[in-house]
Amino acid sequence: MKDDRSRRRGAGAKDEPLSAVLPDQDAALPANLPQNGGEDDLEDLRAKFGGARPGEYYTKVSKRYRGGKIFLILLLIALILLIFVFGAGSFTYANLRYLARNLGEATLGGGERAEEIAIGADGNADFAVFKGKIAVAGESGVSLYRASGKELYTEKIALGAPRLIASDRYFLLWSAGENSYGVFNAVSLLKTATLDYPIYGAALAENGSYALITKTRLYPSSVFLYDRNFKLKTEYNKSDAYYSSVAFSEDGKTIALLSFSVQSGFYSTLLEVYGIGETEPTFTCRFAKEFPIACFLASNGRAVLVTDAAYSSYDAEGKEIFRREYNGTPVKTLFSDGSLALLFTEQNRRGTRVLLSALTGETLLDAYAEPDVSDAVFYQGRIAVLSLVTEIFDPATGERTVLEKEKGAVALLADGDALYSCSKERIALLLPKE
Repeated sequence: MKDDRSRRRGAGAKDEPLSAVLPDQDAALPANLPQNGGEDDLEDLRAKFGGARPGEYYTKVSKRYRGGKIFLILLLIALILLIFVFGAGSFTYANLRYLARNLGEATLGGGERAEEIAIGADGNADFAVFKGKIAVAGESGVSLYRASGKELYTEKIALGAPRLIASDRYFLLWSAGENSYGVFNAVSLLKTATLDYPIYGAALAENGSYALITKTRLYPSSVFLYDRNFKLKTEYNKSDAYYSSVAFSEDGKTIALLSFSVQSGFYSTLLEVYGIGETEPTFTCRFAKEFPIACFLASNGRAVLVTDAAYSSYDAEGKEIFRREYNGTPVKTLFSDGSLALLFTEQNRRGTRVLLSALTGETLLDAYAEPDVSDAVFYQGRIAVLSLVTEIFDPATGERTVLEKEKGAVALLADGDALYSCSKERIALLLPKE
């Protein structure tokens, strides 16, 4: 047996185990190495690893990986230091909460819609849709809910007549005739302030800029314009007139100011359109014996004006595109970038007239809703009206759909294909129905 083993290993080989030839290297060898390998196996290893023994090869690789790991750690530390130096202002408590909330969004049912959301809006209440969520303001504060019904947060701000305005960036809470306001995002209250004098109106741009109608010690009517970082940028002041409405263009680069004065015993309306940061208006329009109701800014610098006598639109240079007079008392105005809806009551006529016009002047809808309209919204290219019932008017087909009014409903909200009815106790999904 000894001679046979010697012949199998080759001439001149000594009768000793492989472990003696490669001491302390078994762990470094490939797992499939034969237990009784010979010189051929060693030749295979040398061809694979070069002149180095297998253990030396893995040692070199380990050193390279360790050096790369140290380099990556140092690089990460350097990046973190740069972020803290140049972006420290972004590391706020609210932003960290927002990050944590987004990380869990997929597991919280954020895409589901509840048939009913239980709320508790005390006293006067107002509602707004903000980034697919629903903001609810009562006299003691404001709450934000997911469409699934989950309450995200509640902030205590006491306001007697709360009003909500929402944009893509923030939503704004204020109260007519009171001095305080707040700016919120999807996480918390970002800014709260109290002016020296009451707030009479407000507007919020999609980029987060906002404007407040108030007054100062020197002027009976003023508009304070703030940028999206809550810094006061511009003041517009009137010494012989009063601002009634303010509106932003969608890109936040233009602002429209609507004011009125009394001349010879009659009201006079003035529309002024400014570029943000400019002190001279791009154009102005004045109308004698008319009282202002609302103003809006469309794309391409077009402006829309509603008074108690007419509704009209203007191009970016102030040239009149169309003007339509009407007889009645305005109830509600709605605006989209391509159309204007005016709801008003007429003397000796039951119901509420609903006029929808393109900004070119074409009448898209002329219909009558029930009397006592409390709210109206654009919904999927249609107009939803809340009165004694809930009515939906379709300009494309002329059809009128009637839904039963939810008990205690005071407002409607539209968000994509969802239409909600809102009361102080609950928010009910009207459409789509399962």
